[in-house]
Amino acid sequence: MNGQLETNKNIIREWHDLAINQRKPEEAVAKYLGSNYRQHNPGSGDGPEPFIAIVKRFAQIFPDLRMEPKRIIA
Repeated sequence: MNGQLETNKNIIREWHDLAINQRKPEEAVAKYLGSNYRQHNPGSGDGPEPFIAIVKRFAQIFPDLRMEPKRIIA
């Protein structure tokens, strides 16, 4: 497989782990997001702040939540 594709997939794995599993959305945003982040969920706003708020809210509601991507298509 193309080395860049594997690199991109690893970035996604690291992003999910840091933001969701380690409960560090601010750190994930600082490391991986730009200010022009576009949210795929139409019910959420664009930009880093809404993402951070969503992750924090999910962590409160589901304290044992963990996400593990099963398939990453690049």
